[in-house]
Amino acid sequence: MPQLSASLLGPLRLLRDGAPVGGFESDKVRALLAYLLAEPDRPHRRGALAELLWPERPERAALLNLNQALANLRRAVGDREAAVPLLLVTREAIQINPAAGCETDLARFGALLAACAAHAHRDPAGCAICAERLAQAAALYRGAFLDQFAPRDSLGFEEWALVVRERAHRQALAALEQLAAYHERRGAADDALRAAYRQIELDPWREEAHRQVMRLLWRAGQRGAALAQYERCRATLAAELGLEPDEATAALYRQIRADDPADTAAPSPPIASPAAPIGAPLTPFVGRAAELAKLADYLGDPACRLVTIVGLGGSGKTRLAIQAAQAIRHAFADGACMVPLAPARAAGEIAPAIAQRLGLALGAAEDPLAQLAAQLRDRRLLLILDNLEHLPGAAAAVAALLEQAPALTVLATSRERLGLRGEWALDLAGLDQPLDSSPAALESSGASALFLQAARRARASFAPGPADRAALARVCRALAGHPLAIELAAAWAYALSCAEIEAELAGSLDLLASAAPDLPERHRTIRAVLDATWRLLAADERQALRRLALFRGGFDRAAAAEVAGATLPRLAGALNRALLARAADGRYDMHEFVRQYAAEQLDIAGERAAIAGRHLDHYRALVEQAEPHMKGPDEASWLDRLEREHDNLRAAIDHALADGQIDAAGRMCAVLRWFWYVRGHIGAGRDWTERALRADEARGRTLDPRTRARLCHGGGIFADEQADYAQAAARYAEALALFRELGDTKAVQSTTNSLGMLASAQGQHARAQACFEESLRLSRELGHAWGIANSLNSLGTALYAQGDLAGAGARYDEALPQARAVGYEQLITLILDNIGELALARQEWAPAHAAFHEALAIQQAGGDPRGAALSLQGLGMVALGQGDLGQAARHLRAGLSGTWQTASRRDLTLYVDNLAALYLAQGRAADAARLCGATDTLRARIGAPLTQRERAAFERTAAAARAQLGDTAFDIAWAAGAAAPLDQLIADALGE
Repeated sequence: MPQLSASLLGPLRLLRDGAPVGGFESDKVRALLAYLLAEPDRPHRRGALAELLWPERPERAALLNLNQALANLRRAVGDREAAVPLLLVTREAIQINPAAGCETDLARFGALLAACAAHAHRDPAGCAICAERLAQAAALYRGAFLDQFAPRDSLGFEEWALVVRERAHRQALAALEQLAAYHERRGAADDALRAAYRQIELDPWREEAHRQVMRLLWRAGQRGAALAQYERCRATLAAELGLEPDEATAALYRQIRADDPADTAAPSPPIASPAAPIGAPLTPFVGRAAELAKLADYLGDPACRLVTIVGLGGSGKTRLAIQAAQAIRHAFADGACMVPLAPARAAGEIAPAIAQRLGLALGAAEDPLAQLAAQLRDRRLLLILDNLEHLPGAAAAVAALLEQAPALTVLATSRERLGLRGEWALDLAGLDQPLDSSPAALESSGASALFLQAARRARASFAPGPADRAALARVCRALAGHPLAIELAAAWAYALSCAEIEAELAGSLDLLASAAPDLPERHRTIRAVLDATWRLLAADERQALRRLALFRGGFDRAAAAEVAGATLPRLAGALNRALLARAADGRYDMHEFVRQYAAEQLDIAGERAAIAGRHLDHYRALVEQAEPHMKGPDEASWLDRLEREHDNLRAAIDHALADGQIDAAGRMCAVLRWFWYVRGHIGAGRDWTERALRADEARGRTLDPRTRARLCHGGGIFADEQADYAQAAARYAEALALFRELGDTKAVQSTTNSLGMLASAQGQHARAQACFEESLRLSRELGHAWGIANSLNSLGTALYAQGDLAGAGARYDEALPQARAVGYEQLITLILDNIGELALARQEWAPAHAAFHEALAIQQAGGDPRGAALSLQGLGMVALGQGDLGQAARHLRAGLSGTWQTASRRDLTLYVDNLAALYLAQGRAADAARLCGATDTLRARIGAPLTQRERAAFERTAAAARAQLGDTAFDIAWAAGAAAPLDQLIADALGE
């Protein structure tokens, strides 16, 4: 959508999509637009606009002029062609359209200042959040509103502009004055001077700004410059206004002049500074931008007097508190003070520790806390109390101190909340983890940036290659971004590769240890951190936590109660101590190294077998509950639920197999095969299915025949998806024989349909057609609506592959309403995609786009990434056929990125063939040839020939690339693609 932006502060400037807007016939047209942009929040009557701009004309003539100006304005901004017009025009009124997304500096300027006015802060001159907004507002103020713009004979417009100009001018001066005061307080003289000089530039007679400059220069030791500034102020006032400086300015001048030239110390009130050193850590601070912003909000709010940063030991609570205090301390007139309490052994040591850091004396006769509170009663101080969790009675001491010293604010760090009524808590999770293993992603993620920083300290030459980068990203994820764990792991980079570090961590927590003398004893190992936390738990809390260790990928309250006996109070206790995390959807999860530690405690308690049995029973029941809903209108919600529990489901199956419960494992895998297929977990599905089948074979095939048949059918589907056609055929054959023995006609129909799909993948389209016709016959005998629709769709694909487009279309047209009647969305979208492919082959772009677009909407709403990838590919090819290369690239890459690691190898080659066609259209013939070489080689290796139509499209792309490159260059590019791993070519394409 075209975007209009307008600069009204300073000379009028109008841009549309970054380019200047031209075509205005007069300044009156510009004035009309400027007025509407500056007053966007209401409709303006045509009569009022006409009178504003043409006051000297009769009403009818003025309205005619307005109509002509409006027509010119709409042409200039392209309003009549715009999908979302800039102007809302009626017979009575005209207004800027709020939906047009038009931006003006005046509106942004006003919004920033309004946000400052509404922001709750302790002191405007000390608020970092408001200072940032004021700086942005000051930068927007390029000059006077509509500077040097005044349309002729428009007195009303000039009067209106003057009012807006004066208001914005006053607001800019006030913003700069507050900004200068903020920088002056924090000791940033250069920034303060810039803000003060800018005030003088805007208003040379502004004595407050002259005084700020004089004071700042004097404090910086530039006494002569400060006196010269006074003379400039005096001369300006005399020349322009015939006035002398006021008494405040003259008094400051006398004070500076009387100062000893050799003494550069400023006698004026000192700038607020920390009451005691906060600390200067040896290593740079990494990440935590969101947490710092939240702490700034909390500590800047006068209603907040106690903030507790809660997290596991080593999660970075102290570093975050130091960083936050350094940023916010200027909001407190008496600065900030850091009080380390790790050495303290009782709550009674808190007051003496604070007094010592502040340099206050406490008498021996009276209560130390009361004495301290009395001395701090009027101090506007930020007090950082670090490490409170090990001191019984600490919460009561903090509460008493806050009650008796009403100007005091406390920032505490603890492994658990203090539990006070006025407490604001920040739960500290791990650092943000890398989205991928690219160098840019590793440097921008807090967790991986910390790993890199620590590894480079351990080995200056540390420079991870692609394999190490991938392992590094996995380590950060495995450690849940926990800062201490990451630093301890990265310290091994002097001796181990990232992959070796990852392998060591998989087996034990003991790699996470350090002998660094400047690291507190409680942080020397992760085990020491967890030991200390474990000791803080009550017996029932320990029991619940160790039993929760068998969950994987999170759990809900019901599962926690049934499996671990973890009641809500026990979960809340673990949350308060940061041993658990709670997601927005209400699920709980545990840091991996906390889970490992808790699992060790489970083994020590001898409870593993019993709790694993409960875990298996719970998730087997969930699978049985899900089975009736796996196909039908509730499918998406149940698949989502299984997706959330996927890690727990695999853990349950693993336990069942290890414990010899083959029936339980087989039953679960038989039900889950559809979930694994639809959600793209092909590798996982095949692995677990084959493990269950092999375990059954090892025990002499004790599974009941129906379960084994279903497992074989699932194994065939997964092998087919991975182009292991021999294995797929063997599994299908066993499944078909078992289903026939059982007399299960419905299962025979489904397996026959799968055999048809296998034949299609191998290019045996006549055989596939025969299978689909048999499947359709059986479905009709059964009156099975879903099977009929599915078989019709499959039969259509076989006919399409053989070039019978009319026959294919007839089958699709018959299948779609039946699928809609059943309400099975996955089948509906599959048919829609096939209808789109058929329209695409006929170059019927509108029907093709409609079919793919409808399919994509259903797939995205239902969480079907495999289906969405297919629909996006279709939309990409529609855009390519219409010549929209940008849209084609976006769709094709989105489809490929969403499924390239889970799609079948044959489907993947087709997606890459589409990308090759795009490259050819973009003039990248060598890249197109390289991709063609890669996909043709892979298809030959896995035995997955193209259909007649697919082969024709592929050969057109290859032939066109050869014609553009010439034989030699084409053959070189083709050979390079044939030799390269397809996954690497895809990763390169997606990284563009």
